[in-house]
Amino acid sequence: TSPGVAPRRGGHRPVSRERPTWIAGDARLRPALEAALSSGLERAECLHRSPRRSVYAFDLSGEALALKVHHVRPGARGFREAAKALLGVAPAQREWRALVALAPLALGTPRPRALVRLANGDRLVVTDRLAARGLREDFRAASLVGRAQRVEALAACVARLHAAGWRHGDLHLGNLGFGDDGLVLF
Repeated sequence: TSPGVAPRRGGHRPVSRERPTWIAGDARLRPALEAALSSGLERAECLHRSPRRSVYAFDLSGEALALKVHHVRPGARGFREAAKALLGVAPAQREWRALVALAPLALGTPRPRALVRLANGDRLVVTDRLAARGLREDFRAASLVGRAQRVEALAACVARLHAAGWRHGDLHLGNLGFGDDGLVLF
């Protein structure tokens, strides 16, 4: 496989190189994103890989972006996921709607840039890539006062999220970071 493209493993497949279907987002990104996808994301760094999702970091036209691939699963689960997509409740669609709704609230969530469907059924959510250290590592390195500040920031962020009528649903250390501007919620 190409560098930066995950090999087939455990039900996971490389990103489709076929022309994607643009669902929503910043149309100015479309030509550059389609070119990056047609090259198989050769210059992308794979940050996370699982049978359900892969996350890549890449630069596109001078912008630091993150691309999350929601893989369609084979068999009966794939059929169920296709039905969810038709109803507008597939994971990528839910994530996109949440990111769009939360963007104006300044909760430390990445800005949504594009929602795309690939020919193989996978869906992509493209966001700005936020510079942040994983909260676990950051917490270990922080002083006692710094740790208290991070716990307070997390509590305040979750309270604002809930006050806005949202719940994260997958809140764990892998979805939290801490950057120069404070808490980052993925």
